[in-house]
Amino acid sequence: MAELKSINTVAQFNCGGCGSTLSVVNRRAKHVACQYCGSVADARSDAHKVIMKLPDPKRFKPFSFMKVGMMAVVDGMKYQVIARTRWRQTYVERWVEDGETGYSNEIWEYDTYTLLSEYFTYLYISEDKEGFFSGEEYLPDKPRIPNNHLEFVSLTKGKSTEPIQEMGTAKVIYFEGETNYNIAVGDKIKFFSYKKGRNSFVTESRLNKKGEVKEIEFFKEKKMKVNEVLEYFKGDPGIYDILQKRRMFQFLGALCGITFAVFLISMIFSFIKPESAIFLDNTTLSTVADSSYLTPFFELPEAGLYRVELKGNQAQDNTWFYQMAYLIDNNGDVVNSVEGEFYRYSGYDSDGYWSEAKLENSKIVKLKEPGTFRAQIFIKRDLINSGSVNIGIAIKKGVMLSRYFVIGTILFLFSMIVFLAKGKQYK
Repeated sequence: MAELKSINTVAQFNCGGCGSTLSVVNRRAKHVACQYCGSVADARSDAHKVIMKLPDPKRFKPFSFMKVGMMAVVDGMKYQVIARTRWRQTYVERWVEDGETGYSNEIWEYDTYTLLSEYFTYLYISEDKEGFFSGEEYLPDKPRIPNNHLEFVSLTKGKSTEPIQEMGTAKVIYFEGETNYNIAVGDKIKFFSYKKGRNSFVTESRLNKKGEVKEIEFFKEKKMKVNEVLEYFKGDPGIYDILQKRRMFQFLGALCGITFAVFLISMIFSFIKPESAIFLDNTTLSTVADSSYLTPFFELPEAGLYRVELKGNQAQDNTWFYQMAYLIDNNGDVVNSVEGEFYRYSGYDSDGYWSEAKLENSKIVKLKEPGTFRAQIFIKRDLINSGSVNIGIAIKKGVMLSRYFVIGTILFLFSMIVFLAKGKQYK
């Protein structure tokens, strides 16, 4: 699609607050609010004097890609975004759940974008955290203002009445771009809406400073898909970069999602996959003089990861001993080691009998090459441990490092969430 050019400007001047270039395309515009510094300038005078200052625009960033000045084509007609207004609603919302109906008090914020066509007609697109809505003005057959949110209404002849979905007030908390009336932060409207099919019918009553109705407008709104909005703006010069970033973050999010799934499955498998014992041996060291044991030779058939488990138990209660096992190859060289403390204590306290023990310790070792091995085990007892000590060793194959799968699962889950959230910024 050919790049869209802006609608001819009525005026162009530098912002009196920050010096940025401000353009006016609506010949009815009275004021222009700078989207960079928040200064509001008089659009009609030659001096374009700053008449008020808005809150810092950085506090009210757009929900996604839409910006003042962007170009769109809707139903074959060219439009330009000339204004954005941030509203904060305080309202009552009707809900239906499990056959029950009720009302809840809500607070919500949304942006309304004003789009001006090349024939100087208006289109409105609203956006909140949940998506986009298109709005267009219409003239109802039976205009009326209900007294409360419990009423059923219809503003169209021959149509059945519907319950009011939302009713309350909304006030301006920020705006930028062109406006053809004296808009100000704090301006309020009263509104109510009801649904009919895919459309929401909204009635807005603009209030003056005294809270009196000075203007009533009627809008027909419908929810829009992101791709519909992007289709409108695909001819805008800046939309290509937005689409590229969106696709990139979506791709990275999907890639991280796939990797997360692989790591999650691997993590679960690592927890349930049984390890097979290749070598088991145990012995009893009966006296204090017995402080070491050399196991028979055993074969480790392939390189890789193995779990070496040490086991220890003593006949005498409330004692402790330390155990060290060296893994020795057929040449007598030490290739790895495992150590641990073993104990069994018990006694009585105010809660009654208690006991605690540590009878096992393990370590995962990496074997560079297969071969014939044996283990040399040494123990060191505490001074009162004079009874027999039972020790054992087990070499197990089929080890998977679960902790790495856990780390990978968490890392790629977090990355997926971040990338998808980034992609939503360019939705």
